[in-house]
Amino acid sequence: MEIVLITVPTSPRCLILGASGFIGRHLVRRMADQGLAVRAMSRSREPSFESPHVEWIAGNPLDPEAVGAVLEGCESCVQLVTTTKPGTANGNMSYDISSNLINNVRIMQKLGQQPDMKFVYLSSGGTVYGNPLYVPIKEAHPTEPFSSYGITKLAIEKYIQMFVRLNRFKASILRVSNPFGEFQSFTDGQGVVPTFLWKVLNREAIEIWGDGLAVRDYIYVGDVCDAIIAALGYRGDKVVFNIGFGRGLSVLEILKGIEETVGFSTEVKHLDARPTDVQVSVLDNTLAFEELGWTPQTSFYEGLERTARWIERRWCSGSELSIQPKQREQQF
Repeated sequence: MEIVLITVPTSPRCLILGASGFIGRHLVRRMADQGLAVRAMSRSREPSFESPHVEWIAGNPLDPEAVGAVLEGCESCVQLVTTTKPGTANGNMSYDISSNLINNVRIMQKLGQQPDMKFVYLSSGGTVYGNPLYVPIKEAHPTEPFSSYGITKLAIEKYIQMFVRLNRFKASILRVSNPFGEFQSFTDGQGVVPTFLWKVLNREAIEIWGDGLAVRDYIYVGDVCDAIIAALGYRGDKVVFNIGFGRGLSVLEILKGIEETVGFSTEVKHLDARPTDVQVSVLDNTLAFEELGWTPQTSFYEGLERTARWIERRWCSGSELSIQPKQREQQF
């Protein structure tokens, strides 16, 4: 276990586990910009940026002992880390359980030893419900996940709620739909938006599982960060919140939007549908609005253009990409 402290802000702090990941990088900067003190923990040794409000720590954010060693002075914790992906977790279910479920429960035990701790956990709104009985899906909808990923996420949720009932800490579970935006990986096959963008820009064929009519609820990462910050300050009785845009787009609609944004198209190859994928997932975010005062502010197409510009600047120097803002339906 190795822990490296880089800067020291004022307390009280929020410990962010997975601070160098896709959502973590956005969240740390957003909180620092608001003057909130952050203890940012990840495996990376280098800080993403310098700020007097951020204390960077190199360590394993799923190692309960490492997490316990840096909790002093923290009044809250955000858990962003997972070791598996929805489409691949079934391939090694025992690893999914041991690395995620067991380690998270051990971390909860550490959190429960801290006074007045608030825990925010990012769950998966796209997998815990299974095939919906209705859309948009409310938090009270039955949970029947198809995959090990969704089952493990749901089990972690249940343990969190047990700790809350035992008054060990306060918690908010955010069932996030399909986040996308800058810094999301386009090489591991998980993020549809950046993966499709990258392939279109490089004239590579797009591979779509099934017929492309599967509908998902896509939400820009900045809005997810705002929901996390709202949840950190929440002290009400509700625990589980859906965090999504509240409207769905099919995979083919996503591809069409990308082609319109970058100005050209590419070949599409259809693969067999995966048994772990649900056909429709759109979340009802009414409870988050009523209790957290949160609602998404970024349209899908605005978020898409931001992501495309990031990929262009960072990875596609000299490409033919010419992004022009489109006049589209403003609410989406």
